[in-house]
Amino acid sequence: MSALDADDSGWRRLALYILVMAVSVLAPGAIVLSLLILWLSRTQAFQIPTISKALEGSTSFGSLFLAGAVGLSFIVGYTARALGFRIIRSIETPPTTGDKRLPRALKSVSSRMAKKIFKTALQGDTCEGAQVSLKNGFGAAACQDALRLHPALGLILNPTQPSALLRHRDFDEAFVYAKLWLRRMAPPLNIDSVEVEVNILCASIVPIALSGPVIASVVDAPLYIRWPLAIASALLIIYLVIENALNLRKSERYEAFRNLVADCAMRLSAESFAAVGTSGTGSPGAQA
Repeated sequence: MSALDADDSGWRRLALYILVMAVSVLAPGAIVLSLLILWLSRTQAFQIPTISKALEGSTSFGSLFLAGAVGLSFIVGYTARALGFRIIRSIETPPTTGDKRLPRALKSVSSRMAKKIFKTALQGDTCEGAQVSLKNGFGAAACQDALRLHPALGLILNPTQPSALLRHRDFDEAFVYAKLWLRRMAPPLNIDSVEVEVNILCASIVPIALSGPVIASVVDAPLYIRWPLAIASALLIIYLVIENALNLRKSERYEAFRNLVADCAMRLSAESFAAVGTSGTGSPGAQA
């Protein structure tokens, strides 16, 4: 487990980037465009059979249409993901106080309401709690070794703000350091899967929000049934998505710090076993 064993594969990073773009940008963009086409076809502003005949009759038109659809999906999906992340960050960010201007006052009120709605997801994972959990899991000696080898973890392993949440911006650099170290030096312990899932959840907020009105407008049912049912279902799903995204963003940082301490402990253990083997005294198990 040395630096020579690190995964420096450019193809691996490229594969991760393509995966993130596909599932959190292109897919949501395609869903939004499909909802738009569905709504336009319902209002007779867009004729699907006409487009289908044109696609069958001309290969060049089909290629052009496909390229345009992919390009629009990318643009729309990228915008949807950015809006989703902004919504999540606005919920996590402490509300501003003392501002008398109407837009910011409304933003502050909406932020306070969101924090009440997602109160459970926003609690927990303080610096003190992370420190206690890491010491209980790996031992104080392993945490001291990790702090010695990774001074960037000082804000977590030797916190000056014990009650601060890990998602606070003061810990952004420590989190980025832990994430990049794991990705570069300990790929089996990286948190890429959590990062991908967070991207998917944030990118799905806008498509879900649009699906309610679109479905309500195309379903043949009484207005007093389809609209309340569609809107309520969309809001419920959005609530669950945001809550899961907040919980994942909360656990993402703790897992990065935990895995970095685990990586340090495993490397030092491996060095100890190697030293025992080269000394000619046998393995620790044989000595017992």
